[in-house]
Amino acid sequence: MSPSFCKDNTLDPAKTTEKIVVCITEVLVDDPRKKAVAVQLGGGVGMILVDPIVKEIGFQAVIPSTLIGQEEAQQLQAYMQARK
Repeated sequence: MSPSFCKDNTLDPAKTTEKIVVCITEVLVDDPRKKAVAVQLGGGVGMILVDPIVKEIGFQAVIPSTLIGQEEAQQLQAYMQARK
């Protein structure tokens, strides 16, 4: 299972501790709160959730989190690539 889906026990704390983690919605019924918990357990301090459909929903999470669509995800990826 890909760590980018931020499921339980998929994140490497060596890579996520004290980081804002980018997660991808795998299926329509993914629960963003569960992804946030997985990020927190992996040591992450925040989450950016990529949802290609962006359902304009609000959710509360255990860590600071935001939801972005596919276009914003492409912009974020370009930004991260440029900063390496």
